Amino acid sequence: QIISNLCLGRYITIIFYKFSLLFFRISKIINSYYKIEKKDKARDIFEKIAVKYKENLEYFSNISNTTKNSYAEEIYTDIERYRSLVDVLISYEEGEYLENKMKEFNDYLDLFL
Repeated sequence: QIISNLCLGRYITIIFYKFSLLFFRISKIINSYYKIEKKDKARDIFEKIAVKYKENLEYFSNISNTTKNSYAEEIYTDIERYRSLVDVLISYEEGEYLENKMKEFNDYLDLFL
């Protein structure tokens, strides 16, 4: 039992580390597409990744406050990762698209305020 818990802990650590690296790469990929003026591709990747964070935040917003407290770190992480994707947009976008994405992010943030 102890050995399986240690193995499980190691797997969780590895998965978390790999997911963190993947997120960092995705953010860099979006940034790179903007730099080479492939705005549509950057937007497409942003939209696909943002959906995951929006789904998570929607789920977390509908659970009880007691349960939310148990997931506070996950909620915070999803908000910060979503925010950092929006920050990439802020660097390259303007106008209605950017305004809509910023409003969308703020609407999800408001679910927890």
